[in-house]
Amino acid sequence: MFVVVKFGAHEEAVFNPDCKTVSLLDEIRCKCGIAPWAEIELCDCVGNPKDLREHLHQYASEILRDKEAYVLLQVESEGKGIKYIPLLEDADLLSTEFLGEPMYIYIKLYRIMHSVSNLTFYHIKFCRTTGE
Repeated sequence: MFVVVKFGAHEEAVFNPDCKTVSLLDEIRCKCGIAPWAEIELCDCVGNPKDLREHLHQYASEILRDKEAYVLLQVESEGKGIKYIPLLEDADLLSTEFLGEPMYIYIKLYRIMHSVSNLTFYHIKFCRTTGE
């Protein structure tokens, strides 16, 4: 049994979900270069969070489907809700359908200066929220 986690610039990593969810999330943090204290979550490729953090002592294989691909999310508290930030740079996958209703989409622009040619590039980060 395995699952694929998509993250970064079209990167993927394979994991064995036949373990407790807390162990799987720790391994994902380690293998994907995420800080140990960061709150993370997985969602399917349609944008539905799997709520692994609510089932830390349950086996991840009971929640995740074999051979499925999931997107790595950063989780942030926002008022009474939760904000999910996909840690994936894939414009094809991060569609409006994936991100949800337009009123719940926040786009953050980060200005990145290219030191060699003095060109300005913008990095776009898509965020999805739940709650109010």
